[in-house]
Amino acid sequence: MEIRTEIKDSICTIYITGDIDTLTAGEVDTAIAEVVPECREKDLILVLDLANVEYISSSGLRTVVKARQQMGEGKFKLVNVGRNVADVFKMTKFTKIIDISEAE
Repeated sequence: MEIRTEIKDSICTIYITGDIDTLTAGEVDTAIAEVVPECREKDLILVLDLANVEYISSSGLRTVVKARQQMGEGKFKLVNVGRNVADVFKMTKFTKIIDISEAE
C-alpha cells in the first residue's frame, strides 16, 4: 500500500494505491487522522483519491465513514472511484451520506 498526501488551495487530497482491507485500513485511518486537525483548522475539504484502489472491505468502509464523520457534511469526498469500489458504496447505500465521483 502506498499513501501520499497533498495540500493545494482549499483541498487536502490523500492518494491511495492498493486495496483497503483488514490489513491496510489502519494505515489509511492513520493517514486521515494525521490531516484531519489541519483540514478542520484551515477549513479544507478532505478528498480521498481512489483511482488506484481495486477493492475495499468492510474495514475500509468503516475508515471512510469515520473520516466523513470527522470532517462533516460538504467537507469530505471520494474521487476517481473505480466501478468495483463504487458498487460496494452503492450496495451499502453509503452514496447517500458520502460525496462520490466515479472514475471516467
